[in-house]
Amino acid sequence: MRALGRLAAAATIVATSLALLTATPAHADTPAIPNLTDGRGLTQVGKAEGIPTNFVITVTTPEVAGQHKIRIIVPDDYYTDPGKRYPVFYFLHGAGDGPGNPYMAYPALLAT
Repeated sequence: MRALGRLAAAATIVATSLALLTATPAHADTPAIPNLTDGRGLTQVGKAEGIPTNFVITVTTPEVAGQHKIRIIVPDDYYTDPGKRYPVFYFLHGAGDGPGNPYMAYPALLAT
């Protein structure tokens, strides 16, 4: 049961990251990693790392102890049409993988 509780808490962290994606880029003309707002129990700690279409944020939440990394990947045209909707994929890491490691499975997600 304890493992199921931790898995549910991890899923909550990932699911609530969607609320953070409603932020807008710092400058509409030049995409930048967006300034994200805290919400739904997540608090961003530190600065986002990466590029505007592929970046990692570190968050804390009262649901799970410690700091947790969330990788956010958006399409190249994400910032050009704020009204456009995109499908969302949630990936929970495991077995040596982690959202902060850019060399794991992420290159396959970015292949065209």
